[in-house]
Amino acid sequence: SSGARQNIEENVDQSTDTEKVDKADPELVNLEEMEKVSLVFRNLSYSVTAKGQSIDLLNDISGYAEAGTLTALMGSSGAGKTTLMDVVAGRKTSGSISGEIFVNGRLKDKKYFARISAYVEQMDIHSPHVTVEEALIFSAVLRQPESVPYEKKMHFIDQVIETLELEPIRHF
Repeated sequence: SSGARQNIEENVDQSTDTEKVDKADPELVNLEEMEKVSLVFRNLSYSVTAKGQSIDLLNDISGYAEAGTLTALMGSSGAGKTTLMDVVAGRKTSGSISGEIFVNGRLKDKKYFARISAYVEQMDIHSPHVTVEEALIFSAVLRQPESVPYEKKMHFIDQVIETLELEPIRHF
C-alpha cells in the first residue's frame, strides 16, 4: 500500500555511515540502555538455480519493523516467510540476492547486525531438560564477553524475562 511505502521511505536514511557501529559498547547488558532498532528491507529479491533454471523465491519484497514494536510476519505455508527471514538475517549463502536492507536508517552492516540480533529458526531444537531461565543463562554466558560480570548477565536475563513477559514460565 502507499501508506506502507511512505513509512518505509521515512524510516530510511540513505547514509552508509557506520559511526554507530564503531561506538557500540560490546559490554552493553542493560535493556534500558540498549539501542532500539528499526529494520527496513526494500525491493528484496532472491532467486536460485535448479535444474538449469532460475527460480524466483522472493520478488521485489519491501517492509519494515519499527523499533520497540512486535511485528508479525504472516502468510500461508510456502509463501516465503522463512526465506525472507533467512535473506534479511544474511543466512542465505547461495543464489542471487538483490535489494536493500537498512538498520536504523543505515545500510545493514553484517558485523553490527550479528551483534545486535538473534535468530531462532522455526525448527530450532531446545533441550526439554532445561527451563526457560536456564536456556537464557546458557545463551547469555556464551554471547556476552567474559569481561561482563556474571551478576550483570543475570540482571540482563531478568530484564529479558520481564520484557517478554515470561515470568509465569520462567522455571518451566
